[in-house]
Amino acid sequence: MSLKLSKTQLVWIGLSVLGWGYVYVFQEFDYTRMEFRFGQYAEGRIPEGENWRFVINKSVRFLLNDLFSLLFIYGLFKKSTYVKVGLVVMSFGLLILLPLYLLLATLYRESAFHLLTFLHRLTMNPWLMLLLVPAFFYSETRKKSDD
Repeated sequence: MSLKLSKTQLVWIGLSVLGWGYVYVFQEFDYTRMEFRFGQYAEGRIPEGENWRFVINKSVRFLLNDLFSLLFIYGLFKKSTYVKVGLVVMSFGLLILLPLYLLLATLYRESAFHLLTFLHRLTMNPWLMLLLVPAFFYSETRKKSDD
């Protein structure tokens, strides 16, 4: 598969990369207070009575990362079917992985530390969505070789 991208596709890809940059730079931003709170959740500690803030902030970060990932996939391939597959993966993360992570983080943070570290990387970073990109490239390559 040749990788010839239109200017529009490059704009979508650029916006998604800028979006990921935003999420990374603002990872210490508290959306419930609309201010930076550096080290607020350092070492897995959630301040007493602020579980709801933790849940909202992590959920916003999850949603933004996955939405920018969908934008990246659309920009790269410009195929709605791939975006739909991405939405299925995002739904899995939103309905299964994120609630599991938030539940363990708010109720069992000390005893589930190692599992939380793994789940945090999987849910809060766009890795799960970005694993779709090589699969889509492979699919495109197979289609071209079959033709």
